[in-house]
Amino acid sequence: MEANEDHNLEHTKVTPDDVVVIEAPQGKGGRSSLPIIGIFNKNSIMEDNAVLRQFNDAQGGCSEQTNYLLSRQTAEGPWLWEDELLSSLGLIPSFTAQSMEVQDTKSLSGTIAATALVLKYFDKQLKDDLELWTDKFAKGGAWLLGQVGPNRLVELLGQAEELIC
Repeated sequence: MEANEDHNLEHTKVTPDDVVVIEAPQGKGGRSSLPIIGIFNKNSIMEDNAVLRQFNDAQGGCSEQTNYLLSRQTAEGPWLWEDELLSSLGLIPSFTAQSMEVQDTKSLSGTIAATALVLKYFDKQLKDDLELWTDKFAKGGAWLLGQVGPNRLVELLGQAEELIC
């Protein structure tokens, strides 16, 4: 694209499959292409998640967040994957799905991932409200353990811990 070309990018849609062409410095020659999703690294996503979480924390105290999360738990114990739920945890749903390797957020794997994330959030962020959520936490944890077994549970909670700062 030349500088004097007239381009209207206002209505351009960008998808993760699009590529960014990177020109080599002058005199070095060559070009390389990188999928646009590749320009996002885990550190920048983690920073974005932390900023979103700070914003959410400023909107309401621990008890308000705790009550919201408890209200989203199903009768059987898990939390369903909902973008609003993940946003309330300070997470960006699309990047979180990719990080936790969730192909279909409406499937059982989405519910498993969401439950692991909420449990880790309770453990790391809402200790002040421990008396409010201990029983629900145990119910969600028992459901998750029953779905995935102990080894996968440890792995899932490790992935969740990387995302929940």
